[in-house]
Amino acid sequence: MNKRRGVLEEIKEKGTEDKKWKIITEVIVRYLEIYDIDNGTNHLEIFKEVYLTPKQYTYKEISERNYISKNTLKRYITRYDSLAVKVLGKLNNDEGL
Repeated sequence: MNKRRGVLEEIKEKGTEDKKWKIITEVIVRYLEIYDIDNGTNHLEIFKEVYLTPKQYTYKEISERNYISKNTLKRYITRYDSLAVKVLGKLNNDEGL
């Protein structure tokens, strides 16, 4: 797959059974559900294809299926990584309490 390793990829490689991975994906999925409803977008579908499906799709396959360019897909993935960083920050703050 032609992609840079981002925050979500690194966490996913540590193991999808990891507690942090489950929490992060649940929070992002809920956020994207609401965002898609409010804005008429399909971010949740793209997020699922990139990170949650067992089959590894290429950027080309995902972008063609969702009618977006590869550059747009890369921007979306950067956005998902920044969401993951925010969720991780919140998790780390809560664990310290």
